[in-house]
Amino acid sequence: MQRKPPTDACLWSCILGLWMASLAACSSGGLCESCQSPQDGSAALPDVLPPADLRQSGSAGDGSSLDLGARDGEDCTDARQLPFLANRAVLNDTTLGRRNDTSSRCGGADGDTVYRLKVVEPYLFVEVVPVGPWSPHVYLKTYCESSELVADTCATSAFWDSHFPTGNYFLIVDGDGAGGDYKLTVEQRPTALGMGDTCKTPQLLTFAGDTATVTAYTRGSTGGPKVRCASAAGRDVYSLVLGAPQKIEATVTALTPGFYPVLALRGGGTACTSGGDLECVAATGSVATLAPISPVDTGSYTLVVTGTGSTTGQYRLDVKVRP
Repeated sequence: MQRKPPTDACLWSCILGLWMASLAACSSGGLCESCQSPQDGSAALPDVLPPADLRQSGSAGDGSSLDLGARDGEDCTDARQLPFLANRAVLNDTTLGRRNDTSSRCGGADGDTVYRLKVVEPYLFVEVVPVGPWSPHVYLKTYCESSELVADTCATSAFWDSHFPTGNYFLIVDGDGAGGDYKLTVEQRPTALGMGDTCKTPQLLTFAGDTATVTAYTRGSTGGPKVRCASAAGRDVYSLVLGAPQKIEATVTALTPGFYPVLALRGGGTACTSGGDLECVAATGSVATLAPISPVDTGSYTLVVTGTGSTTGQYRLDVKVRP
């Protein structure tokens, strides 16, 4: 007996894994009878939606829109990963149309948006700029499902925190009333920053988009770490914080004739002084370039600029990061 070909409705149900075990089972004649629409002409909707990564917007049988998808950032399970470039993440989002999944002691009786955040430096800046007349609340939780605020950080629009334990957190943007659109900025910095003459007082690289540029002069400091491919006394130390795994490309260009630059990448913290170089490049001319290192993990890193032999001079450091 010739098998009856499956209907479109049957194929749709089988692919989503809602009613049939496989497409082969769907093509076996009698099983497909259950895939037909009810006799009254209305479309049969599944009782269970597919997993979040398979959900899409579709159409109900009456032609109206059927939202089959959970929104990214809706709750703890679908929390959004913050899009860090170097130590900074900036994005536009909204609480409109979202459920009220959680709240905190600073408020939050309306819909909220949930993000995942790995804190790699205890100096954390978070700012929510609302679009329109509504009052946002922003807070951190170590356990998203908990009704209590575990992380002791809670504010109405922005906060700095320099005593925060590193680790994984949930960052929630919440509001009272109708909620609304907003711009979210999250930035991570080391607590010890300075002129860049030692590992304890590095200079923080400030990024505009994916690029940071510094023009400086090796001052002859002996406090910076010695790198494996040079031994000059002038060593400038820069701090580079990555809020997500990213590729690093860095170039030092000498602006003083006779200065032959050296560029090294090291781990942050104690690794700056005791650890070895991850990469070290000595220029044969006026330019030293670290080719894209991909990808390095989330965390703090140190870039050291020095010179070959006893050469010192002015230079330009260009650092670029990308996912």
